[in-house]
Amino acid sequence: MINRMMQIKTFRQFLVLVLLAGFTTSAFAASDAGAVEWDNLSQDEQRTLNRFHNQWNQFTPERQQRLQKGARRWSQMTPDERHAAKKRMKRWKNLPPEKREHLRKRFERFKQLPPDQRNQIRKRFKRFRELPAERRQELRNKWKKMSPKQRQRFRQNRRERIQRQRSDQRRRPAQRQRHERRNNQRRPSRR
Repeated sequence: MINRMMQIKTFRQFLVLVLLAGFTTSAFAASDAGAVEWDNLSQDEQRTLNRFHNQWNQFTPERQQRLQKGARRWSQMTPDERHAAKKRMKRWKNLPPEKREHLRKRFERFKQLPPDQRNQIRKRFKRFRELPAERRQELRNKWKKMSPKQRQRFRQNRRERIQRQRSDQRRRPAQRQRHERRNNQRRPSRR
């Protein structure tokens, strides 16, 4: 009887191990679902990503896909664009880890914004970049001198100004139509 109970207990343990092994195997298979095999990369991608060759299989599928996407973008860049990208990468590597983490978080928040807000931010940034260097520096210094309360007030005023502009833009077509109707009613018809 005791022998029989030991066999059942051993069988249960074996069954649990088999089930666990099955779950972990399926979990690993699921995580490898998006994996990119090194041999499946194009020659250009392999050349660009060559420094990662030895670690490639240790990367997560997501990182492999990001690297592959970056290699594709790199191959489509002009020499000037590549030079600018190298400068940005060097600047990024020289940032302290805390600053990089802060920027990553800000970028994640940016990606969560609705597309129209992201486009507005891009347009404003582009306008800022088009300003003369002295004016950009002047604005940066002005911003740095503001207290947190002043910055908050500035942002709030800007939001309100943007909302007024949007409502004005929506009202203008309606005002124009009313104006045209009034003018048409006042004019005697020529027949």
